[in-house]
Amino acid sequence: MGQIRHGTATTRHAVQEKIQNAEESLAKLASRYNINPKTAHKWQHRR
Repeated sequence: MGQIRHGTATTRHAVQEKIQNAEESLAKLASRYNINPKTAHKWQHRR
């Protein structure tokens, strides 16, 4: 069963996992997924 997200949610759990496992810079990840670099940093270190 999938998760229900609020209307303004722009990412999914799969994107968060990709960010956690990525080895490229946070700036590149943030621009690729259209999120704030601070958010990318938070998700990358949430393991």
